[in-house]
Amino acid sequence: MKKEIKKNNILMLMFGIYTGAIIIQNILATKQIDITIFTVTTGILVSPLVFIIQDIVAEIYGYKDAKNGVVRIYYEFYWSFIIYISNKIT
Repeated sequence: MKKEIKKNNILMLMFGIYTGAIIIQNILATKQIDITIFTVTTGILVSPLVFIIQDIVAEIYGYKDAKNGVVRIYYEFYWSFIIYISNKIT
């Protein structure tokens, strides 16, 4: 029981870092930097972190937990948006 709780805590931490990295990547995608003859977005700097976390979750916890985590993230964003709107209305 205790081992399963620890597993879920680590999984939620990984999903939190993954979500934060995705948000940072999308914000940084609007900035551009010049690397010699190429112009790239700065979001490319966060891409390896996103890939590594996604790969670790899929390999260690399995694809089922990885998909459930993505669904949880969407639910969290949905409910955060609903709470934000309800606070603005009242």
